[in-house]
Amino acid sequence: MDEKLAGEINSTLKPVTIVLSVPEALRGMTTFKIVRVHNGKVEVLPATYDAQNFTLTFTTDRFSTYAIQYSDPNALPETGEAANLGWLFALAGAILLWLTKRPQVE
Repeated sequence: MDEKLAGEINSTLKPVTIVLSVPEALRGMTTFKIVRVHNGKVEVLPATYDAQNFTLTFTTDRFSTYAIQYSDPNALPETGEAANLGWLFALAGAILLWLTKRPQVE
C-alpha cells in the first residue's frame, strides 16, 4: 500500500465551484457576497444568487473560513451618526424657563 501524507487541504491547484443552499431566513435578502478569511487576509468574493432555487454559487481555490454577506432591504439606511436629541431637550428647557420667568400680564 502506498503511503500518503495526511494533513489539511487549504488550497487547490484549480478553482472549484461551490453551491450553497441559502437558509430560509435569508431568502428575502439582497446583494449576496461571500467573505473569505484565509491566512489572516479578508477578501470579498462575488457570488451569484439564484432566487428560484435559493442557491448561492461562488468559485474559490482556497479553503478557510467563509461567511455569507447580504443586504437587508427592510433595514433603515445607516447614517453613521447616533441619534442626538440633546439639542431638543435644551430647547424645550429654554422654552420652559422663558415661560416661567416672563412677567405676568394683569
